[in-house]
Amino acid sequence: MTPYAPPHLPLQAAELPLDLLGQVGQAVAQAANAAQENWPAAPAGAAAALADLEQLGLRLQEVVRVLAAPARTGLEPVALGLAVLQARAEWTSQLRRGGLVWVGPEESVDVMANPAVLKQLLDLALGHAVGLGRRLEFRLRFFGQPAQAKLLLTAVTPGSEPFASLPGDAAEWHWVLLAALAVRAGVVAERQVQAQGVELSLTWPAASGLRRLTRQPAR
Repeated sequence: MTPYAPPHLPLQAAELPLDLLGQVGQAVAQAANAAQENWPAAPAGAAAALADLEQLGLRLQEVVRVLAAPARTGLEPVALGLAVLQARAEWTSQLRRGGLVWVGPEESVDVMANPAVLKQLLDLALGHAVGLGRRLEFRLRFFGQPAQAKLLLTAVTPGSEPFASLPGDAAEWHWVLLAALAVRAGVVAERQVQAQGVELSLTWPAASGLRRLTRQPAR
């Protein structure tokens, strides 16, 4: 496993003023929405791409609102494993459309986080991962003193070539936003290349130890 070397992007999100970033997100979302309304008979692939683009614009606006607020506010214990399962429920349509397989997590742990920010981090991580593999695997780790909890999300495509990404990939913009939001929230965000995929990790201060999840919503 080797550290991921991100490709050069023409302009990093952190280099833009927040108000301009918000305007970009709004413009992207509005343009994608208008295209969907004006092209009702769009092929399935084009319709899905426009829907994804609209969501990216909306997420950009949400991230800007968090970045403009005081850092690390509203922290409380949040069940990380359950939050991941809730995200799975909300992403069901997109997962089915892409034929993706979701595995785990089998455990949960309470982390100190702002629930709304945690949700945004998970959505950005998923937006990044769904473009990188056909199988999404989730694991939780508990370690350290003071205690920390790490969420590992591995996006793999068995039998595929080693991971490659181009500067214009939509997945890269999800990662740029995720990295910026993580810094603001005091979360350590990392990614590493594996043989047939990419592993993302998000680390929070922990408020409890690991506990096994007894039930998971049906796929």
